[in-house]
Amino acid sequence: MSRLIPKHTNTQTIEALSTDKVRNNLIIEDVKTVIAEGRTPIILTNLTSHVRILTELLQPHAMHVVSLVGADSAKREKIWQWKNWIRLPILILWS
Repeated sequence: MSRLIPKHTNTQTIEALSTDKVRNNLIIEDVKTVIAEGRTPIILTNLTSHVRILTELLQPHAMHVVSLVGADSAKREKIWQWKNWIRLPILILWS
């Protein structure tokens, strides 16, 4: 008897991964470890919804959480506004 495995699109797979609580908690734990070591993590994700999820989960653990979403020009403007923070622990989420 053969078992049918449903086919998922790349988008469906990425969306499922971005909402997986276990996976997101692993990401948060890794980020907390990096911050405790005095390093500045950058998380890159291509889903705005994933940026929002991770931002919410990380805010209690980081001094500054910077979320960059939208057009490239808008991202550059946000980076320019935050340029004085470069010596502070900062987390950038990019979509």
